[in-house]
Amino acid sequence: MKKPMTKKARIALGILIAVLLIGTCFFCVTIYAKKEFNKPRFEIPDPPARDDLTQHLTTQEDTVAFIERLYAETMQADDAEGSWHTDVSLDGEWQTPFSDADNGVLQFIAKRSEGEIGTFYPSVSGALMSQTQDAPSPLSGADVSAYELKQEDGKDKREDAYSIALTRDPAAIDTDRMAQSEVFAAIAEKLSSVAAIDRVTITAVGAEEKYRLDHATDHLLSAEFRHEFRVRATVRLALPDAAVQTAEIELPYTTVQHVSFKHYGMRFTGGGVVASDGTKLGLGLEITTKDGDSSDDYELTYSPSVPGVLAFDEDGMMTVLKPCDEPIEVVVTMQYAGHTYSDSTTVYVTDLEVASDE
Repeated sequence: MKKPMTKKARIALGILIAVLLIGTCFFCVTIYAKKEFNKPRFEIPDPPARDDLTQHLTTQEDTVAFIERLYAETMQADDAEGSWHTDVSLDGEWQTPFSDADNGVLQFIAKRSEGEIGTFYPSVSGALMSQTQDAPSPLSGADVSAYELKQEDGKDKREDAYSIALTRDPAAIDTDRMAQSEVFAAIAEKLSSVAAIDRVTITAVGAEEKYRLDHATDHLLSAEFRHEFRVRATVRLALPDAAVQTAEIELPYTTVQHVSFKHYGMRFTGGGVVASDGTKLGLGLEITTKDGDSSDDYELTYSPSVPGVLAFDEDGMMTVLKPCDEPIEVVVTMQYAGHTYSDSTTVYVTDLEVASDE
């Protein structure tokens, strides 16, 4: 007759069984992980290195000439739209002989008028550049005392932007014409209820320009022109209790002209595409046309470098018809408004799992 197992024996046996189970699970997991780790995976090749704009624009002279030429070309383009407006700021040191109370009233009224003063300047939304007038422009030909060219990394590497910042000689600004403009006449009319403004003299003290452009296309995305002035004027207050009725005042006046551009055309939004035999998918094409235009207004043509492997329907959906061992370059051509645009991407046909960056 067998003796019953002692309590210590039962515990030892339980521990042994647990260790064997854990060891078996660990062994199985190890085998599976090793198998998964060694399983063939497809890795998308790195795209060829692009030309870096900073490699070519190495001097101030080259940079200024490039951006002035690009801005002039954009202003004349018949496949680009532009929008612009002007912000006005009166922040800074005021010099007036008025009492604190009278000066406070003047500054309060001026600050309340800033937003409206900006509307006195020309503004445009979505206008074809070749048909516009009164667009803001750089101080071409004015001396440049400083410049900066840098890349701005975006989430999508194809949407990297470059910025070019220039500091110009403000003496190139025609302040006499500015003082006699309709804008200053409108400002005087706006303030006429509290003060009459006479003999305006404007001195330009700062001029900065900043441009942003798309690295993939060299398209100008936006421009900003910041001009700082000191305005001197004779002011006759219409405030009945003012201690001083007429005096010379000097105040800051800053304008910032914002210009943005929209370029017609098309391009692929991503890098290479991996697909297997029988797959049907779109290639991620970004198309930019005039607002209101539809797909009936442009024509797309897909041209694969290897025939018989890929088929495209009228909506641009791609179907993989059979396996292919070599990369396939797909060139898409767009005909729109008398212009031809094109871009390309690479399609890799494989049944392998795509390797992850993680």
